Amino acid sequence: MKISVQHLTKIFGKAKAVDDLSFSFASGDVVGFVGPNGAGKTTTMNIMATLDEPTAGLDPRGRDTILGLIRNYREETGRTVMIVSHSMDDVAEIATKVLVINNARVAMYGTVPEIYARSEELVSMGLDIPQVTKIFLGLKENGIPVRTDVYTVEQARAQLRELREKGVLAW
Repeated sequence: MKISVQHLTKIFGKAKAVDDLSFSFASGDVVGFVGPNGAGKTTTMNIMATLDEPTAGLDPRGRDTILGLIRNYREETGRTVMIVSHSMDDVAEIATKVLVINNARVAMYGTVPEIYARSEELVSMGLDIPQVTKIFLGLKENGIPVRTDVYTVEQARAQLRELREKGVLAW
């Protein structure tokens, strides 16, 4: 089942909380909604009556449990799951697509690699990027030839292993 939203607008008083949002998701996608505070994420999710920030306030074990349940649900049912989160790490771990909302409008939409490769733009919107991405950006700034589209620990391990095998890094 495809989910499609066309020209969604929500006005509170004189303020547009959501301004002409249009997007669609394929069946089985896990979509992370991200954006700075006040961007329109929660309003959009409330209109669509879906799960909002399922891991907020949880310890790492609880977070992993909830993300595992969401992943299992999607795999077992094939249904689309939409998650609002301020945690770019959580979104990187579970999502297949990312919808970035900024100033009540769609700023970016694409696969996790497509969106996370634009880390400088995400930061300029006031979003945080995964810790591992910050580390790799720092390595690059210090002259180590690493990729900066790394956003999971598994990708970081693979990149570091590759650099070690090439003799660029030694430990």
